Amino acid sequence: MRPPFAHLARPLASPRGARLLFIFLTLAGLLAFAAAPGLKRTLGLNHFNLWFSDSYAVLAAVDAHRAGLDTLVANPLDLLDRPHSYTDWWYALGPLGLTRADNFLVGASWVAAFLLVTWLTLRPTHPGAALGCTLLVLSPPVLLALNRANNDLVIFTLLGLAALLLHPRRPWSWLPALALIALATGLKFYPVVGAAIFLLVRPARRLTAALALAVPVLALVLRDVLPDIARGQFPLPPGLYCMGAGQLFRDLGYPGPGVPLFAGLLLAIPAWALVRARLTTGLADDSRDFAPRALFLLGAATLTACFLAGISYGYRWIFSLWLAPWLLATRRDLTLAPSRRRLATATGSLLLLIVWLDGTYCLVTNALVGPMPSAQLQSWQLTWRLGTQPLSWIFFTLLTGWIADALRCAFTTLRSPVLPRSPAPSPPA
Repeated sequence: MRPPFAHLARPLASPRGARLLFIFLTLAGLLAFAAAPGLKRTLGLNHFNLWFSDSYAVLAAVDAHRAGLDTLVANPLDLLDRPHSYTDWWYALGPLGLTRADNFLVGASWVAAFLLVTWLTLRPTHPGAALGCTLLVLSPPVLLALNRANNDLVIFTLLGLAALLLHPRRPWSWLPALALIALATGLKFYPVVGAAIFLLVRPARRLTAALALAVPVLALVLRDVLPDIARGQFPLPPGLYCMGAGQLFRDLGYPGPGVPLFAGLLLAIPAWALVRARLTTGLADDSRDFAPRALFLLGAATLTACFLAGISYGYRWIFSLWLAPWLLATRRDLTLAPSRRRLATATGSLLLLIVWLDGTYCLVTNALVGPMPSAQLQSWQLTWRLGTQPLSWIFFTLLTGWIADALRCAFTTLRSPVLPRSPAPSPPA
């Protein structure tokens, strides 16, 4: 006897059906989130009861710059009096005629661009993958970015387009990809690490050309925005929905200098052990689909750089979406060693757990405990952060292992490029 609704489930089993299911689920979830302000408060995402507050801050800085005001101090044109904390490149919105009155249009366009690139890059191939990708897109950190229309959505869009343009069978596709990475770097510093995607370019001569041009171009961009970097370095208060190695050190009582270096060593040593054990491998395997590998390296490099740099708002987890395609493909590839498949499964499960942890905490405490004194709230959150931070360190150790293996393979390619095979000698007549 045929299972009920089998005729309905069959189309979803195709890659096209899975992608349509993914788009439908994400849109339905986002509409439900927008229509339920109580859910936003329960999840701890109620940012001053404002929608698109971060795009408003950018437009307010543009208006202040146009009016000749000092944008580096409290901006009276912003709803929250925030100073401009990004580079001067954002002032280019001024000549386009955009003002604070256009905030809904600007914020909605950033959200729409993010969703479009998300659908183009994730592309699940079966219903289970569609569900997993939906859980990532509807996770609280991503909803936080969409609610605020943070300009990280613009960075995500630019870097995602760079990954889509890069193609192993188009020899010069790395040039437009480099242009997009340079633009993203000029807007927000940290996307410079997106150049890690060029580590997968082959053959050796093309890899050499990409790296030889990327280094001076991105160095020039960084030199141009170097005076603006200090704007984005401001202390974040202890709380939830933050990420970064500095968070654990601060909670343990050491907020001092040297944290990025020390944290880098704590990640690098076990990561190198993973590389030596041949566990975090596969990104440089040219026999496998290029796009998921490139997206994974792009997301891993961006996330890890942000993790080591300090403490960031949790919406930086939007870049974790690009880890999903390769992890899902590795998990289902029966030709791979079981250890590699298990590691991909464990990493994907750990990612889902991490991005939902703080939201689950807020959901449970708000639903079951309710309001509490500020001191008790801070104490509970400190205990929660100390208990959950080790999961992030394990996760970023794994990402660092894959990044290190990609570096190793690129270095090997540059040292020992594969030479074209000589034709075999003709047999004697």
